[in-house]
Amino acid sequence: MDHPLSAARLDTPDLIGAAVAGHIELDLKLRDGGGHPETLALFLGLLRVYMDLGSLVPADRLTAASHAAIHGWWHGFFSFMDSGPPPHRLRQLLAIHRAGLLEFLGPGLTVESRESTGTFVARYGHGTRELHATAFVEARLPAPSVAHSANPLLRHLHATGTGSEQLLLGSDGAISTGRLLVTAAHEVVGPLGKPAGNLFAVGPATSAWDAGAFARPRSNAAPFRENDALARTLLASLANAPAAPSPATNSVPERTPS
Repeated sequence: MDHPLSAARLDTPDLIGAAVAGHIELDLKLRDGGGHPETLALFLGLLRVYMDLGSLVPADRLTAASHAAIHGWWHGFFSFMDSGPPPHRLRQLLAIHRAGLLEFLGPGLTVESRESTGTFVARYGHGTRELHATAFVEARLPAPSVAHSANPLLRHLHATGTGSEQLLLGSDGAISTGRLLVTAAHEVVGPLGKPAGNLFAVGPATSAWDAGAFARPRSNAAPFRENDALARTLLASLANAPAAPSPATNSVPERTPS
């Protein structure tokens, strides 16, 4: 299921196009046909496992290798099986391909830049073919990095020691995930392990378990529970905060009318 085309010998554009288009057609049939409850069971099972894993296994209990597997292979596999474009988008993709406006390059794709020609070179068909292009659009999110973020607030948190990146102990020492380190209550944690009081962070670029994109109706999804708990924490901290002093004003004596 993870690599559905890995066993096929795809070394010509026609074979690659037919294989990818056939996989998309089969995927549409299984997911949108209405007669395949086993596919729905797989979808719901993976979704439940993905949600429960974050609540059952605290992030600080994971080794570096386990963390890399969960946020790397496991997240990618789950997204491949349970996420992706809706059926009508896949049908549009197939229509564009059949019209000759879109060419699939298949599995095992690698892309590199060639400075001498100012082009990008894509190798596909098990490395037997090359495609040259003057433009390359990579449709994926970059890995998180607090230390090298373009966001001035995140850079400030890191530079001042108010916040820090999550570090995991591996066989080669400490490994940074690039995510902003937070406590279970979403408090931002500095490099010495001390929470920065009354400073909170939430979202997929923090060390907290992220399942925000998979909140389903009537499921009491974990992101809503966590955000509700965080809102209550913020309200409680505001209620317990000392009142700010009133700004000084220059008093002007009233004039008694004569």
